Order: sequence, then structure tokens, then C-alpha cells
Amino acid sequence: MNRIKYYSICVLVVTIIFFSIFWAWAEKTQLTSEEKQWLSEHKILKIAPDPYFPPIEQIDKDGNYTGITAEFMKIIENELGIKFQVVHCKDWDEVLQKAKSRKVDMLPAAAQTPQRKKYMLFSSPYLEFPGVIINRKDSGDIKSTEQLYDKSVAIVSGYVWEDFFRLHHPEINIIPVNSLTEGLRKVSTGAVDAMIGTLPVVIYYIEKEGIANLRVTGETGYYTKLSILTRDDWPLLNSIMDKTLRGIPDKKKKAILQKWISIERKPIFERKIFWIILISILALSTVVVSVIYTWNGTLKKQVEQKTQELKEDIAIRKQSEERLKKSMDATIDTMSRIIEAKDPYTSGHQHRVCQLAVSLAQELGLSPDKIEGIRIASLIHDIGKIGLPAEILSKPTKLADIEFSLIKGHSQAGSDILKAIDFSYPVANIVLQHHERINGSGYPNGLRADEILLEARILGVADVVEAMSSHRPYRPALGINKALEEISQNRGILYDPEVVDACLKLFREKGFKFK
Repeated sequence: MNRIKYYSICVLVVTIIFFSIFWAWAEKTQLTSEEKQWLSEHKILKIAPDPYFPPIEQIDKDGNYTGITAEFMKIIENELGIKFQVVHCKDWDEVLQKAKSRKVDMLPAAAQTPQRKKYMLFSSPYLEFPGVIINRKDSGDIKSTEQLYDKSVAIVSGYVWEDFFRLHHPEINIIPVNSLTEGLRKVSTGAVDAMIGTLPVVIYYIEKEGIANLRVTGETGYYTKLSILTRDDWPLLNSIMDKTLRGIPDKKKKAILQKWISIERKPIFERKIFWIILISILALSTVVVSVIYTWNGTLKKQVEQKTQELKEDIAIRKQSEERLKKSMDATIDTMSRIIEAKDPYTSGHQHRVCQLAVSLAQELGLSPDKIEGIRIASLIHDIGKIGLPAEILSKPTKLADIEFSLIKGHSQAGSDILKAIDFSYPVANIVLQHHERINGSGYPNGLRADEILLEARILGVADVVEAMSSHRPYRPALGINKALEEISQNRGILYDPEVVDACLKLFREKGFKFK
């Protein structure tokens, strides 16, 4: 009997190993013998990236080819055992000219257009980004393509947007420009009314150039779907690139996109507003520490010299502690107001969330220390949003997937800022976990049930109720009844049942209202 079990286990192990090897082999790019022969005769291929299209692709100041497509090209090189020779061009028009004259063999990322079809072959699209409208903050909102009719609109010469809008919207007065930087500056100075560009590229250049009077006001309704373009007299090369792209695992593609177009792109420590907050905190902390040190020294001497003055000394100590608390409260309030100044559409959100979160903690009978920790965390729970572009925070339409992934990073960013401050309460962890949900569907770490701090579960309910009952740039207020319906329906699924019960009791029985 034992021998039968032994042989059964051996057969099972061999079967598992066989299928593991089979699937690993199947994931490799499968080329025909003709394609393999072609590759053996073309070990070096010339490619021409757009020199000014970050973070998708660019030639940096040191002459290096970097960006999302550069990462994909490295994977393809390794997979096929070939070498890409990067041809440097001064602008996109020169890239297209070299493609037409076959001085380059491939374009790593370009949209499919009828004009390019005359001399290039296209792989399946592997990158997709929305086209957006940019205008000045002091101008009226332009939220749709039709609002651009009879206006002067800058578009980079040769970009796919030029073809789209000349063909489908001839009513727009298109002003070709040589680069995104030139176009953005024309909008900033009023030389043109608006500009159309690719979302992540536009945000990159607005931040890089420090053009503070511009914003993204709407979407065009068009998307640029980027493919690898290959010369049309080499159909085998097109087939090889298409197969290789399809063979790249989704997980690896997602990792590349997150590297270049995620909250990691900030970087937050290079933002001016971060240093303003940090210096303010350090300055206030220095004053507080100096006050504490001075008063403690004075009190110690007085106690040693005159025991009869003990009551007076205690009173002085209490005053010092009150001043310390006031200083800390002032610091927290300043941080909260700086955050809300970045996102005026949700002004007052954190203070209202604080009102409800503290009332919930009191209703649940939490200790004064825990209630104080919840109060502080509530007032600054969105501090991570200082690292997000204002155009995304105030966007009046539905967020794209890339934009929502940026938003989702704010709780981690907030925790990273706060963990360096020595609070007496777990403020950084409360902020980190306030978007976690008890069924594990939240973010950033997918925590469940008791893995989430009770303080964070309270803050999460308060945040949802206030957000749904308040106005947002992309929708009007849904009202408190809709908010209470949401937490009731998801009681024990997304939200802690005891916290939900306490919230319903506050509103329905005790008449709680936001001030």
C-alpha cells in the first residue's frame, strides 16, 4: 500500500514538472523558421524614438533613450537576441521623414494613421492614453471638443492629434508647433486659446516647466493608441514585433507603466509645497521644544528652592502644556489648510470628517488618547494629495485608470510624510489604512477585518459619509441619506458593523449634523 502511494506521488510530481516546463515554453515568443532566419540576418535594427515625449519616450540630457517604450525595447532585445541602434532626431517631424525614407527600420511608439499606413506597418496597440484640452486657469472652462470651434488651438506638428482634428473637426483653427513646450508657453501667454496633447506627457511638461497658470480642463473624446511601426517592405519584422509584444506578460507591462506614470513620478521631496510644510513643522517644533526646555528648567529650580511655591509651579507647567497643545493643534490645522488649498473643490472636507470621526469614537466609548489620535489623523488624512497634480484633483469628468492609480497612492504618500513625526498616536498608520476595507478590497495593502486599526475603520466610514454627502468637481452632492444607505448596504462587507451602527445612531437618533 505504501509503495502504491509512493508511486502515485512520483507520478504527480513528474506531471506537475512537465506542465510547468510546457507552460514556460509556451509563454516564449513562437517564431516561424522563416522569421528566425530573417532575424539571424538582421541582428541590428535602427529605431527612432520621439526625442521630446516623456514619460512615454525621450532622449534625455545625457543622450540616453529613456521612458516607457525604452523599457519595452529592452525586453524585446533580450527576447529576440537582437540590438536596437537608436537614431537621434531633432523633433518628431524628422522622425517621420527618416521613417518615410527608410533611414530607420522601426518607430517604438506611434499612432496608426492613414498617412503613416502608406509607408509603415503597425503592430497591435500596446499603449493607450487620452487626449486632453489645456487652457489658462483665468479662462473659461473648455470641457469638450465642440467648445474649441473657431478658437486657435496649438498641436505639435506631425502628432496624431493634428490628423484627427483636421479630419473630424475642421472648425478648429489648428496652430502647428514644434514641441509641447512651445505650445504650452503659447497657451500660457495667450498667443493661442488652448492646446491638445497626450495626458501624461502634458502633465509632465506643465510640472517640469513650472507653468502655474495652466490646467487640464477636459477630454477630447479621442485616445492615442500607440503601436510599434515597422517599414512596410519588411512584413516579417512586423509579424515578429507583434508576436513579441503579445508575449510580454501583463504583470511586466503593468510594472513598467507604474514605474513611469505612478505616484512615484512626483517625486514628492522635490515639490516646493512639501518643503514649505516641512520647514513650518520644523520651525514650530523648534519653538515648542525651546519653550518646554526653558519652562522645565525654570520649574525644576523653583521646586528645589521653594516648596511652598509648588502650586504656582504646577499651574505654570499646565500653561506650558496647553501652549504645547495649541502649537501642535496650530501645526495640524496649518497642514490641513495647505492640503485643502491644493484642492479647493473639497475645502472643509477634512474638518467635517474630523467632526464625524471624533463623534463616532466617543459613541463607541474609546479612550481619550485614541479619540485624540483619531482627531489629528482625520484633520490631515489627505495630506498625501499634495503630491498630485491639481488638474487631476479638480478634474470635472471621470478619472482615467492612470489618473485613479495616482489618486490611490495618496494614503501611502501621506503615511510616508507623517511617519517621520513623533506623534503620541499611530497617526501615520491610521492615514495609511483609511481606504482599507474589511473584505480586503481596499488599498493600498488589501488588509482585512482586524488587520485594520479600529481608528482607521472609524475614519474610513466618516470619510465615505462626508464625501458622498458633499459636492465634488465631477458630481453634485448625493445627500446624507444616500451616504447612510451606502454604509448600511455594505455593513460587514466593506465597513465595520459596529462603526456603521454607531454612525446610523448618531444621524437618525441623536440628530448629528456637519457644522
